[in-house]
Formats: sequence, C-alpha cells, structure tokens
Amino acid sequence: MEGFICGLGLVLHNREGQTATFAGPRGESNVDLTLTTRGVIIEDWTMHVGTSSSDHRLIAYRVGGAEKPVARAQPAGEPARFRDRRVDWSEFESVVYDRIGCIPWGAPAAVVAESFTDVIIRSGRACLGERKMNEYYGYEWWNAELELLRRTTARKRKVWQKSRSVERVRESTARSEFLVMRSRYRRTMRKSQTIYYKRIAESGNDDP
Repeated sequence: MEGFICGLGLVLHNREGQTATFAGPRGESNVDLTLTTRGVIIEDWTMHVGTSSSDHRLIAYRVGGAEKPVARAQPAGEPARFRDRRVDWSEFESVVYDRIGCIPWGAPAAVVAESFTDVIIRSGRACLGERKMNEYYGYEWWNAELELLRRTTARKRKVWQKSRSVERVRESTARSEFLVMRSRYRRTMRKSQTIYYKRIAESGNDDP
C-alpha cells in the first residue's frame, strides 16, 4: 500500500495515532483510507465514533477550493434512499447522461461534486422514486420483526462501541450482548428468506 501511495504521488489524510476507522468483534484496524491527488484540498477531516451502526466508522470532510457554497439538493442530514427493485435502470442512466452536460466541469472540485450529486439525486427521484421510511430494504421477505431486530442490533453495537473506552468488564458484557443479538438477527433473516423462497418454489411458475 505504501508503494502504491508513493508511486502515484497521493496524499493520505488519515492521522497518526487516530482512533481506528474499523471496529468489529475481532478487533480494530485502520482499513478505511482517505486518499487524494495533490491538487485536491481536503478540510475538516473528522471521524465520528458511534454515529453509524456499521463496523466502519463514519468519516466526514469538506473538499476545499470552492469560491462560494453551492445549494444542496437536500439537507445535509438523512440521505435520500431510492428504490432499487423493479425500476427502469436504462431510463435512469439515460436521464443522468442527459443532465451531466450541465455540470460545470471546469469549476473547483467542490462545485463539481455538489453539481454531480444534485444530478444523481434529481434523476433518482424522477426515475426510481424514494423508499418510504418503513421500506428499509424493499425485499419481499422483510418484515416488522426483522426491522425491530435490526434496530436493536444497531443499538447494542453502539453501546458496545461506547463502552470500549470505559472499563473492561463493562465492555466485555456489552460485546457479548451485541454478538448474541446479531446472531439472533442473522438467524431470523435466514429463516425469513428460506420461508419466502420455499413458498415461491412450491407455488410453481404461474406465468411462464
């Protein structure tokens, strides 16, 4: 990795001695790297611990160089979640292709990034449609029990991650509770998938 970074003249924005970017049941490591070319300005590089339910901690930063802020297509909070099943991807690709011609490619990187993001979001809303809050995955086998288990598992993970800086006994207990809940969540998910696909297989092909 060092040879790759030096060979291409890239800039590594991760900081020495920082909190690990990844924290899983088997330990921590810095597997998430922020790399840029030397012509890109990165400002306010920050890692947020406990913000995401993922094992990979959230990294946020600003791309500098913009002369003025660009209006975002949506508030910088909860990102838009688009449907990805039973949608016309060809239409979406065509709309994106038509709209990228309006992007000011010669502008600073921050302006181009905001404009490109706006194109994707507007095209997604026009062609794909946004998921409702109760449609977390959009899978036919998803149900209320899985949604509850998903939320509970994420909550247990956050408790465990926060306890890592406290005392070892408390951290060990929180980790055990998280692993038990995650195992239950995964078993229930597999069971739901099996029941759904078995029902499809036994129903036969009604529409050849």
